[in-house]
Amino acid sequence: MYYDLTEYGFEDENTWTEIENDEDIAEFLEKFVFHDVFIESIVYESGTRALNKNTMGFEATHNMIITFTSCWCGRVEVFFRTVRKFSLQGFYEHIFGNEIYDYYLKFHIDLWGKTRDSKVIVWADSSWFNPKNYCEQIDLQNESITFVIADGMKWRFIKD
Repeated sequence: MYYDLTEYGFEDENTWTEIENDEDIAEFLEKFVFHDVFIESIVYESGTRALNKNTMGFEATHNMIITFTSCWCGRVEVFFRTVRKFSLQGFYEHIFGNEIYDYYLKFHIDLWGKTRDSKVIVWADSSWFNPKNYCEQIDLQNESITFVIADGMKWRFIKD
């Protein structure tokens, strides 16, 4: 089940382009270059809902939409389906905004351990990001990496 995007003004899910393989990643990166890019907004759906005043409901739909803005390529929305893990770099004083100069975008089947080989897609705002070795201590004086690990990804350009 996908996130109900209509409350955010998106009416037609068919305008999205699904990323299913390495060729789709290459095509996406040909059309949207992650250089001089900013994260404009992030919408995250946890999957937990109040069914009534005494009961919580849960769906396995932890989805996220990130809107990226580029002076070169315009605006693009990236929809991450079933987010497994993410980290967001908030305000950082020593750089102009949270500008993204490079990226990491790859499929992985080696992140679940030896008993499972389910494919996930990994995006990060740094080309040297390695999800298998990522272990960062919290240090508010240093910038960190924003990343998303999810079961799927799709994207689309949006008009201003």
